[in-house]
Order: sequence, then structure tokens, then C-alpha cells
Amino acid sequence: MNEQYLDTIHRYLNGTMDVNERESFETEMRQNPSLQKDVEMERLLLGGLEHAGETELRQKIGTVQDQLAAEGFFRAGAAETSPRLSVTHLSKTYQMKRIIAIAASFAILAAAVWFFTRPANTPDPGALFSKYYQPKEEIQRAQEIIPKLESGLAGIPTDGDTLRDALQFYADGNLEEAEKLLKIYLESSPEDPLAAYFLGATFMNQGYYAKAIEIFLPLSRGESPLKNDALWNLGLCYLKTENGMDDARVSFEKLSADNAYPNHRGAKAVLEQLLPQH
Repeated sequence: MNEQYLDTIHRYLNGTMDVNERESFETEMRQNPSLQKDVEMERLLLGGLEHAGETELRQKIGTVQDQLAAEGFFRAGAAETSPRLSVTHLSKTYQMKRIIAIAASFAILAAAVWFFTRPANTPDPGALFSKYYQPKEEIQRAQEIIPKLESGLAGIPTDGDTLRDALQFYADGNLEEAEKLLKIYLESSPEDPLAAYFLGATFMNQGYYAKAIEIFLPLSRGESPLKNDALWNLGLCYLKTENGMDDARVSFEKLSADNAYPNHRGAKAVLEQLLPQH
């Protein structure tokens, strides 16, 4: 791309040419349709940039440009000598090349703006999930519940047996069997929050976070004693879903504000880490 040629067009559009140069340039435009198209193309592009360039963004871009310039980003082509301007026929591909060049420049600049203006410590959802998800606690909960479930008499299996077996499979790490039995149990006892909770935990433990959210969400809104535990797991599951940060914050905000929740301090700690640190 001939930078001197482009600079001449910009000076014409900016009104910085002297009278003689401007008259000469306009004469050449009248004689050269390709030049007219190039000037109009630049007018449209510069107008679009001007329209899109809000003050705050311009300031950020200016700062980024200064930083990039200081690091030598723009020096790569400095040694190239721009050919003497001669406004003649341009290739038909000029306009497309110009658009592609500007689009590429915007992509680079946008990435640079993000890099230099992003929060210093952006929260890592995956790291937070790994830090605060404690599957061993759910296993311990299941082991404590199993002895309390009644067994059927005379060898006749009951729903209680199905739930107990499901929890035993869960505690043993056999999540597929636990999932299968919990689904069977919930077909006959769909309102049992305990079974629903452990089905959600089974999904969560297998990495099926969207399925787990479907289970934990209604539990977190109900009146079950497991409501807050479901809300905790719900918040963690949101951390593992795309664009789930805001929903995760809402979950941990509710828990951190509930002083009756035994782990409200832990919820507050998670919430503080979900907020970007500048």
C-alpha cells in the first residue's frame, strides 16, 4: 500500500492542502475515476471511524498506541521507502486490500486495547471451581444418610432400598449406577429433595454441569433444608458454563448475605474473588 498516496488523500479530506495543490488534485480526480473512488472510500472509512470513536475509547487507543510505539511495534515498516506519488490507474483490488488492512489493524488494536486495559486480576472460573468444589463432603453426607434409610422387610425391595442403593453407589464412586437408580426412584417420588439433590450432585461429579443446574436451580428456590447447599453447588456449576459468571455471582451473593447459612463466610470469599480486582 502506498502510504504517500494515502496521506495525500487524507490531506485533501482534512482540508490541509494549499490552494494550488488542492486545485491540482481535484483536476486529477475529475480525470481519474479510480482516484475518485479511492477518495470516496477513504471518506466513508474515516467517517465511520470518527462516528465509532467515542472519547473514552479514543483515549484508551491513544494510550495503547503510545505503548506499542514505545515498544517498537510500528518500526517494522519504517525502513520501507514510499514511492513517489503518481496518481494513475489503481488495481481493482485496491479497495478490498484497503478494507482488509483496516480490518486487520482494528483486530490487532482491539486485542491490544483489551490487553492493556483489562483488569489486573481477572477471575478464573475454572480455578475457583476447583478450589471450592469438595466432592468428598457430598460422599460423607451420603454415607451419613444411608444408615437412616429404612429397609424393606422379607426381602421385598422398596423405594427406600432403591434410594439407599443409589446413595451407596454414589459414595462408592459408581456414578452411572447412582444416576440410574436415582432416576428410577424419582419416577415414583418426584418431590423428594434428597434424591433430586444427589442426582444433581451425580451430574456435577460427572461434569454434566448444565444438567446439574436444571436440578439445583428449583431446589435453590424451594423450602428444602438442602436449599442453600443446592444454591452453593448451583453457583459452582455456573462457573463451569459459558457466560455463567453473572449467575454465579448472584448465587454467592445470596449465600453470603444469609447469616444463617453455616458457610456464608465461604460464600463471601468466593464472591470477593468473582469481582474483578483492579
